[in-house]
Amino acid sequence: MQTPQILIVEDELVTRNTLKSLFEAEGYNVLEAMNGDEMHHVLASERGDHGY
Repeated sequence: MQTPQILIVEDELVTRNTLKSLFEAEGYNVLEAMNGDEMHHVLASERGDHGY
């Protein structure tokens, strides 16, 4: 069975870290981004799509 994955997009570091800890404790693989632009880069990296 594949580990569930979640992407957290949040600009507040404390909130992002808290959410990350909670989801990791539930068994999720957590990806993080601090804004929409970074989110697109994270998603592209996960897909292996490095060109826009």
